[in-house]
This record gives sequence, C-alpha cells and structure tokens, in this order.
Amino acid sequence: MIAAGILSDRGAALLNGEIVEMLSEVEPQAYYASTVRDCLRPLLREQAQMQ
Repeated sequence: MIAAGILSDRGAALLNGEIVEMLSEVEPQAYYASTVRDCLRPLLREQAQMQ
C-alpha cells in the first residue's frame, strides 16, 4: 500500500495486523515520545522495533 501511494499522505502504523492512522505530534508529545523511546531502547534491545 505504501508502494502504491495509498498511505503516502498520512502517518500510519501496523499494530497487531491492523493499519492504524497515527495522529500528528505536537512539540510536548514529540519530546516525551522520544524520551521514553530512548529509555526503553536499551532495555528492549532486539525484542521490539521502535521509531
């Protein structure tokens, strides 16, 4: 679908086999999301892919 351009204008994620449209992040959300991601990344290592 991405290659076909269907989702090229929207943020989307695949969660449990379902395509979910992602909300855009505002500044505080982006900060906390990146902070949590940075803390979890070394703990989870290869168990999860985080973006």
